[in-house]
Amino acid sequence: SSFAEVRAGGRSDAMSTIADFDPWPGIRKAIERYRNWEPRSWKFGGHDFLPVPYVNRVLRELHRERPEGFCLMLLKWSAAVPDSIAARTFALPLPLDAPEEDSLKSALDLARESDASPDDGWWNERLVVARCAAAAWVNLRMLLGPGRLEIEFRNAKSGEQVDSPWKKWIEAIKWVQQQDNHDTLRAFLLQVGCARYLDLADQGSHDAIPHRAAEKSPRVLGIDIGGTSIKWGLFGPSVSGGYPWPPIRQGALRTQREFKFKDGQDFCQYVFSQIKPVLDEEGLNPKSLCVGITWPGPVRGKAGREYVAGPSGIMGNFERLSSTITANSPDAIHALKIREGFVGLFGDCVRLINDGDGHVIFARSLLKASTVLSDKRLMVMVAGTGTALGLIEGGAIAPFLSEVGKTIINLVEPFLACQKDRGGNFPAGVANQLFSEKTNPRIAKDLVGSAVSNREVSWLYKRWNQEECQSEEAQCAEELFARLPEQLEWIRNDQQRKAILWQARRDYLDEKYLTVSEISGTCTLGCLLERASWLAADLIAMCADVLKANAVYMSGGPITAIGAELSRRAKEHLKTLYGFDTDGPDAPHAINGLEFLADKPQASMAAMGAAKAAWEIFASPRSELGGDTSVREIDPVFLA
Repeated sequence: SSFAEVRAGGRSDAMSTIADFDPWPGIRKAIERYRNWEPRSWKFGGHDFLPVPYVNRVLRELHRERPEGFCLMLLKWSAAVPDSIAARTFALPLPLDAPEEDSLKSALDLARESDASPDDGWWNERLVVARCAAAAWVNLRMLLGPGRLEIEFRNAKSGEQVDSPWKKWIEAIKWVQQQDNHDTLRAFLLQVGCARYLDLADQGSHDAIPHRAAEKSPRVLGIDIGGTSIKWGLFGPSVSGGYPWPPIRQGALRTQREFKFKDGQDFCQYVFSQIKPVLDEEGLNPKSLCVGITWPGPVRGKAGREYVAGPSGIMGNFERLSSTITANSPDAIHALKIREGFVGLFGDCVRLINDGDGHVIFARSLLKASTVLSDKRLMVMVAGTGTALGLIEGGAIAPFLSEVGKTIINLVEPFLACQKDRGGNFPAGVANQLFSEKTNPRIAKDLVGSAVSNREVSWLYKRWNQEECQSEEAQCAEELFARLPEQLEWIRNDQQRKAILWQARRDYLDEKYLTVSEISGTCTLGCLLERASWLAADLIAMCADVLKANAVYMSGGPITAIGAELSRRAKEHLKTLYGFDTDGPDAPHAINGLEFLADKPQASMAAMGAAKAAWEIFASPRSELGGDTSVREIDPVFLA
């Protein structure tokens, strides 16, 4: 029930008698305890799982008790754009006895042998800690984006700079990074951090485009482009500035169509063709609107002249692009010209922002009346097709905090060179497995060995809680019949047979997930929720530590049915295992106070956030962004 029961024996009598303290036996013991610890002794997605925050806590606890055996690795990150986000210093205690490259290679060779002892394979303590140190570098880059990253090694007791272990640790970290998808990470950072695009995007070659706020319709259009679906809403911002805005009309369409999009223009036309009939019904000229659009991937550039800056899964829907990161060049990504495509259809007043930023804008506006934003570093986490992440610091949104899905969090997952099924596309332990629409179906399949859709899991949760779930039942049935093969077309068209088939599916799900197991005496669905809350706690702990957040706001699909219970259990895990004080001010040895703020998610949250972003910059007389008076187009010559 507490970290003390599973951590290393740092206070053991045998260790206290050793003059030169060696932390490696304690680290090994902590890893063994974790592997045998019943609440976490399960696989996730077919892989063993040892999260980064647990190893961080092991190292910090051992260092706190016996600092003479450690040095401190200090990673200092500062933003590429001055004053855009506060600098961060991340400290990780590492044993003075750094692992040799040969020992890491030996551990890796044993890990790749099918009959190797688990403790000598991926769970080898030296390989685990080396991967943890390498992940600290990668995660800072992925969460905070391009910037200056400095490294120092200091004596854990005196604070003085040390010379002896740092070269060996740097060598170990570089070796791990080269194994753990180094080429993919390098390609991603080059694509997103391409200074040529960032500089040229800020240079206008055309005359300024006046906002003409008085000529604009009081209606604002928000479009949330997701990996699975595109949700949009037509909003009427209130005169008093109240929030959230009431949606006048809203709808959704699938992101993927039968054949791939030729280019960005083709994609924009596809989205526009689905929305224009509704605008016609409302008597609205598309070019009379302020339009905000979210994109599921990195977006850069100044307000009103943004551009898609990096790859994401949606790239696989385009002919000349790929969902494999390394297959895309910065030129090909930028040539999508998504904002410019929508400008041609809706007029000059179009903003393009990251989908995570859309959710953050929504959360900030929703919580603005409270005092939480004045003294909190609020982390916003949204579970969708991917995992959106954002940070509000001092009331302002910190830029480029959207790529949580590309962070490393699992330290015992095989290197991607060994995972042909993953295609070598992401670092080991992709974070969006932990808190997204994939999570519950993945856990459900792990528990009983059969596939379940996210909608069916949501329906089961509501049945479990004895709540009304007629609407979910209808949606689940619709999804079930939509997946029927062609040879069963006759069932889809026969109401009686459809009812029988759906009843059989419902009975099957009830039997598998809602009955009490004779072995464990616990509800299978309860096990699913418990595992989901542990995974959410792992991700929250890691991100809050790197971002120095002291409050978290969670939303998204899975939160609709189980938000309160998921938050309650995740809070308890964060408190007992990771040392976060989730109930009040910082406690002794707590990493941070971490306040949970929850709200029932609303439809089109990111779309509403995008609409608000567009309204603030283009039409609002009280623009929070300073009221820019013009928008400049990018010179198309620079794309040549």
